[in-house]
Amino acid sequence: MMQAVPAGIKGGIHLSEQEDALARVLALMRELERVLIEIKEAVIPVLVGSNEPIETAWRARTFLRLADRMLEDMHDLMHNL
Repeated sequence: MMQAVPAGIKGGIHLSEQEDALARVLALMRELERVLIEIKEAVIPVLVGSNEPIETAWRARTFLRLADRMLEDMHDLMHNL
């Protein structure tokens, strides 16, 4: 037997609480996007610096690939919410 859920409540959580939580998640994702882009810009001198060891440049390139994948995934997720 199905129970009626009072208006404004979904699964025992008020819709306003869900909306607040979603708004917080989206705000954090935008902040993460901003920070990832800022870090990517800071990594560029490591890649072009002639005094940096090869291992450091490899780590920087690896991070850039990871950051790009994270940004792509976040954009996909944000468009599907």
